[in-house]
Amino acid sequence: MGGAASSASTGGSPNCTTSTQCAGTEYCDFPDDQCGAGAPGSCVPRPPNCMNVYDPQCGCDQLQYSNTCFAAVAGQDVDAFGLCN
Repeated sequence: MGGAASSASTGGSPNCTTSTQCAGTEYCDFPDDQCGAGAPGSCVPRPPNCMNVYDPQCGCDQLQYSNTCFAAVAGQDVDAFGLCN
């Protein structure tokens, strides 16, 4: 899943299973994009802004986002399995 907020962990220690465990300026980024069902995530900073590119993604909160960056700004990683049902 490309974009400004890629799914590759960029910092923090792998210890979160939900974004509520991170600071308000961070979100829980799961290295496998399984929203906590697989490997634990790391708290990483939310991006300051996003490009307005439409590449719909399902956030770990089961809400649809325009792209991975907008999900990250909202404090959510994306689900590797694509669109929300």
